Parts: sequence; C-alpha cells; structure tokens
Amino acid sequence: MRMINGLEKKLALLLVSIALLATLATTLTGVYSARTLFSAYLEKNHSLQGRYLAAAFTDYYQQNNGFSGIETNTHSVQRGRGYGRMMGAGGYNGFILVQPDGYVLWDPNGVFVGQKIGAEQLVGALPVVVNNTTVGLVVSLAHGMNGLGNLEEDFVGSLTSYALIIGLIISLAAIILGVLMARAIVRPIKTMSQAAHRLARGDLDCTVPLQGSDEIRQLAEDFNLMSESLRKTQTMRRNLTADIAHELRTPLTILRANLDELQSRAKDPDQVAIANLQDEVLRMSKLVKDMETLALAETGHLVINKRRVKLESIMERLAPVIPEMEGRGIKLEVDLEAGLPKVAADPDRLLQVVLNLLSNALAHSPEGGRIMIKGTKKENLILMSFTDQGGGIATEQLPFIFERFYRADSSRSRREGGMGLGLAIARSLVEANGGQIWADSSVGKGTIFYFTIPIAS
Repeated sequence: MRMINGLEKKLALLLVSIALLATLATTLTGVYSARTLFSAYLEKNHSLQGRYLAAAFTDYYQQNNGFSGIETNTHSVQRGRGYGRMMGAGGYNGFILVQPDGYVLWDPNGVFVGQKIGAEQLVGALPVVVNNTTVGLVVSLAHGMNGLGNLEEDFVGSLTSYALIIGLIISLAAIILGVLMARAIVRPIKTMSQAAHRLARGDLDCTVPLQGSDEIRQLAEDFNLMSESLRKTQTMRRNLTADIAHELRTPLTILRANLDELQSRAKDPDQVAIANLQDEVLRMSKLVKDMETLALAETGHLVINKRRVKLESIMERLAPVIPEMEGRGIKLEVDLEAGLPKVAADPDRLLQVVLNLLSNALAHSPEGGRIMIKGTKKENLILMSFTDQGGGIATEQLPFIFERFYRADSSRSRREGGMGLGLAIARSLVEANGGQIWADSSVGKGTIFYFTIPIAS
C-alpha cells in the first residue's frame, strides 16, 4: 500500500504542478498583454492629442497672425475649433510648442517657455503648418508607459493586483482539484492492489468492481477474468488428482484381486485370469502414456516433426478402429475434396488426432450408424470434420469437452467410455501442429468435431 500512497502523491504533485505552471503562464501572459495593450492605447491616444493640439495651434496662429501671447493664452487654444475640448481635462500635459529653431513658445505649465530643446527631442514632432509654411512644432515629452499619470499608474497597478489575486485563487482551486483527481484515479488501482494481495494469499474468490476510466475498467475486467481463470485452474487441478486416483484405483484393485486368487490356487495359473491381468496392465500403460503425451504437449516439450503430408495417406492408416466398426455394423464414409494440397504436420501426431476423434465418434455412435469424415480447403488451411449420429452434447457442456478426464455422458463407465483424455490430447496435438479444434453439437442430433491444419508452403 506504501507504493499506492506514493503513486497518489506523485500523481497529485504532477497534476498540481501542471495546473500551477499553466496558471502562472496564463497570469503572466495576461498581465503582460494587458500592460502592452494599455500602453499601445495610451500611445495612440497621446498621438491623437498631439494632432488635435497641432490643429488648435494652427487655428490660433491664423486668428492672431502669429503666436503672440500664446504662452499665457491657453484657453484660446482650447477654444480653437473645439479640439482642446475633445482632448478633455489635462489633455495638454506632455506637449510643448516650439519654434522651428527649437525655442519653446508654450507649455501648459509655463516651465519651459524661452528655453531651447535639443535636436534629438524634435524627432517625430508634429508640424504646425500655415500657408504651406512650418511655423511651429508640437513636441511630445512623454511616450507610452514612461509618461503615465497617477490615474494610469493606479489603473495598471489595480489590473496587476486583480490578475495576481485571480491567479492565486485558480492555483488554490488547482491544488484542491489535483489532489481530488489523484485520489479518484488511484482509488480503483488501490482496490485492485488490495485484491491482488488477497489473491496472492490464496483467496481466489476476490474480484474488483468495474469503475474508473475505460483503461482502469478494462484492467478491472482483466483482473476478474484472471481470478476466475485461477479458480478454474485450481478446480481442475483438484479434479485431476481425484481422477488420476480413480483411474489407477480400478485397475490396481482388479490386479490385486486376480493376483490374490492366483496365489490361493495350487494348480497352474488360469489363462483367463492372466489375460485379465494383461488387459489391466495395458490400460494402465495407455493411461500413463496418454498423460505423458498430454503433459509434454501442454508444456511445449512434445517433439513435433513437421513434414509435407497427404491426408489420403493418413486416412489409409485407420486399421486399428475398423474391426470394432465392422463388429457393430457402423459405416465409415471418407470424403476428401479432390486435389487437396499437402499439409504441414507431424504425420504420426496427425494420425493420433484422427484416431482419437474417430474413436470418440465410434464410442457414441449407435449400432448400424454412420460416421462421416470430410476434408475441404479453406484459404490457407485444411478443414477436417468428423460427424457421428450419437446422442449429442448439451450446449452448456461443449466448453469443457476438451478438458482432461471430462466426460459429457457421466453415466458411461470408464471401461466403456474411455478415460477422458482422448479429446484433450487431440486438442493439444492439433494446436502443437498450428491448428485449432472445436465442436458443434446439440442433444439428439449428433456431434461434429472440426479441426484445421495449415497447408504446407
């Protein structure tokens, strides 16, 4: 759980850091943009005031035939064409009127009158033109933010303060939301971690609720599937132990009884009893061999010698089951599509698959019935099917028929119905040769087993 808590802290720190950086960047960008735009506004307004003032001085010059008395007659300038009134109160601040030679004729406060200003300050000055002659220059002493008044400074300061306060509020909200989001994200992971600990301690019934985002929900579904798979595996392992004990108990009991009987007799051993003993030994040997084959196949250690194999040659090797079929009057039909290509498979293992499926069909076919084997080409595979006319398999039992020691018909004895390893071995051998196997059946309508084998390149 310490790891989960660490993950929650790291995730919360990451989310909060991203939110704070975004808030900081937004706040700084907003303040800078506001100050820049406000500065541009003041600059534009200042320039417009200068043009209005130049027009007002032009009117004054024309009405008074010169600038005589201009230094004490500011109100006359303000009345000229109404330009001064358009500038508003204090509109003259930051401007002076100078002669073309640089001597100051007028300033709103009378401080610079009579003084001469440098040529560098005349750059960008607005001319006062009368009859195509420049009679004066309107010079700006304040530019942009460098010339802010108290009102403008207060406005910019208030704007900056408000932006910082809003940024602080957003940062606090980001911290709270980041912590809550981190907890919400980590909560289902914490639940799965606790379930994993229970699972590791042997509690295979634990599951986790499906919650969270799509990825977390998918992870929860996978965890539940894993838990269910482990439960099934444990159940199969327990059943396997019981089935093996049962399979070995029966022939061992028979062997012991027959041996006791033989030992109690003084005369020569009964040949019938010896034959029975030999049958039970053969059954046990086959059981051990089948279990070994299945174990090697399931662990990937079974030797598979793939070659180019003709299915016709496999069908010619079905002699072991022919006598039993003839004795029960069961007819075998083999229908291989004309021109089937060779398959890439181990011929001995492929024959074992065919014999197992054929023996299974034979065990469930009625007297005088029919078994049909078909082979067709499907793209880069050969599809084989085995159809019998038996009683069929219930739909709910189909997913389990390839499990070890499973018998769909529990009423049949092991001696009559086999040991329940044939289909499990068939599945393992088909998959080891690169194919797939499945069944289709319904009660009362027989069963069809299918398997595929890749075509040889």
